[in-house]
Amino acid sequence: MKFELTRVCFSYRTGPATGRRALLETDLSLNDGECVGIIGPEGAGKSSLLYILAALMKPDSGSLHINGVNVWKEPGTIHLVRRKMGIAFQFPEQQFVSETVESELMLGYDSIRGEERHFVEEMLAEVDLSPQKYLQRSPFSLSMGEARRLGLAALLARKAQVLFLDEPTAGLDSKGFEIVVSCLRRRKEEGVGIVIVSHDLDLLAELVTRVVILDEGRVRVDCEAGRVLNDKEVLQRYGYDVPEIAQIVNHLRSKGKLPPGGFLTLKFLESVIDASSLRP
Repeated sequence: MKFELTRVCFSYRTGPATGRRALLETDLSLNDGECVGIIGPEGAGKSSLLYILAALMKPDSGSLHINGVNVWKEPGTIHLVRRKMGIAFQFPEQQFVSETVESELMLGYDSIRGEERHFVEEMLAEVDLSPQKYLQRSPFSLSMGEARRLGLAALLARKAQVLFLDEPTAGLDSKGFEIVVSCLRRRKEEGVGIVIVSHDLDLLAELVTRVVILDEGRVRVDCEAGRVLNDKEVLQRYGYDVPEIAQIVNHLRSKGKLPPGGFLTLKFLESVIDASSLRP
């Protein structure tokens, strides 16, 4: 799915953020199957941008085109495009609506046949939650890490063409982090579009090919991930440090262990570097 935001403005009109301008004349394009990371300071408008891309919030002005269609101008379009997208909120309990994990996974299915039930159980197992142990649990009884992984499993069970993820690894331990990264890497390889809002640059370094920096409701940087995540000056300007994997790569290059070039992920490093060559 292709997305085109043009001169989008949005302000909150209810709640504690009433009157706050979240997005201001924002332009952004996303290509089919692209994996993009969105970063920026607190209050930059990152989550608002994510929700508008997912057609959950209507902008005050400007347009959102999905696959060339201005979705807020075409009656009935919103319902159709939403069925093709999935979003995981920053606080996973906000998206749960069912009494059991099983029911949560099966939302969106008109009827459940044997193969469909097997598929949703596979998605639960993929995030390391045993169907035998968790299917009849209340989603509200899960730990934060379990709830976050269930939220991802529910999106995978719905076979979304695009995943919108708000801080998908927040609160996860190293094992949970690896589980989420593996799941998302598989979807990326399958051509699923992924948009991630996260302060975890190590997560983005493992997955995204492009980074967008948002500040004060505007897109300030939109660039190939390797260039942004290696640029100490730019990252520090918006309150970030160079991710650990970039620091490792840069150190190895300074020692002549790696040739100059683009950004390398940890997975790539593991596949090309002979550990013995890194010994003093």
